Amino acid sequence: AATPGAAAPTAAVLRRPSVRRRGHYFVYLTSWVVLALSVSADLLVKIAAPALSSAEHLVPVVAVTYLAYGMFRLTYQTATFPSKRQWFIACSVLSSVAFAAASAVLVPVMGATGAMVALTFAWTLALLALLLVAKLKSHPVGTDWLRTISTIALAGACYGAYRVAREAGPAPAHAAAALVVVAYPLLLAALRLLPRTQVSAVGHVVRAMFRRPSRTELVVSLRGLDADEHALLAAVFERGFTPEQIAFSRRVGGDVVFGELVRTVRSVSPTGGKSSAADADIGRFLLFRGARPERDAMWQRLATQGVDPLELDSLEATVRRLRRAPRRAWRTSRPRAPVAAAG
Repeated sequence: AATPGAAAPTAAVLRRPSVRRRGHYFVYLTSWVVLALSVSADLLVKIAAPALSSAEHLVPVVAVTYLAYGMFRLTYQTATFPSKRQWFIACSVLSSVAFAAASAVLVPVMGATGAMVALTFAWTLALLALLLVAKLKSHPVGTDWLRTISTIALAGACYGAYRVAREAGPAPAHAAAALVVVAYPLLLAALRLLPRTQVSAVGHVVRAMFRRPSRTELVVSLRGLDADEHALLAAVFERGFTPEQIAFSRRVGGDVVFGELVRTVRSVSPTGGKSSAADADIGRFLLFRGARPERDAMWQRLATQGVDPLELDSLEATVRRLRRAPRRAWRTSRPRAPVAAAG
């Protein structure tokens, strides 16, 4: 049994906006993608191959299956109860057994559709089982389930409106498909399912899906750094020094270098951001290349410090760009004054 003292940190985590936002962002964007795929299923199968036109009805079911699986994975990543990995494996095994049993019943009746319905059922069952375990261990997952269910229900209502329009013919159906895809995020905001404080953050994610900064923009950003900042980034991402090595050469603490690194990465990131007390931990997270469970634990610690998941995602994308930057980009953006501390 959990003691009140042990439960207190978990309650603090659940009150952190960053933990709750992570689930909200996922549900908003994934429901939107599922809706877009579902209403454009007739076009997608024609693009793939005319012979697949009979499989149009499978696209929405497949999309919903991935939504269920994604929510299962998200629940595991945001859960905080002990031995969650063992329970994640157990729930995954449960989903396999449930899929086999449901397929034996549904496939003879529904064919290929029955197989996908069985898979959706299996992942949903695994999700519910993991949520139940978290609840029984007094570590409930910090998600606003009323908002989550309402968001998914709104997507279902939009798809229902599209199906009604299809009865009127191809032209009204295509117009309705475009309308519901555009109207869905607007309805989320109008119904307060998407709070105004999160509208700009979700907009940033959508823009990032369709636009990646060019190499020229990266060089311009690097040129805007002073000599010390440029040398630090070049030492880590071009020459392969670790922050610990740089800290040793400067005779300063590792937290100092990790904090400087994150502040410098922010300055070349398209979204920018403000410095925080968690910068050193963010730096360790960004450069960490170990096992996934350890990375999840690092994310949990950042969540308790109020780190916004969207800001973290933006910083990760910038770090990937810096790691892939060619030597020419570093040479052409190098300031005139060398810095001994980076060498």
